[in-house]
Amino acid sequence: MQYSHIRTQSNKSAKKDTVKNFNDKIDSALSLLVDLKISQEEKELLKMSLESMNEFIINYYGEKK
Repeated sequence: MQYSHIRTQSNKSAKKDTVKNFNDKIDSALSLLVDLKISQEEKELLKMSLESMNEFIINYYGEKK
């Protein structure tokens, strides 16, 4: 019984790290959108896509911390 409790705690910790790492990558990608030589409409579509992926990861793995 103790083993499963410890395993659950380590999984939650790993998931928080996954969310934080992914969130950092999304933030980096969003900051790079400014420098892309594409139309404003394409930038908006990319931004919405990145934000959607970010929401999915947060919902799947849990709250970002």
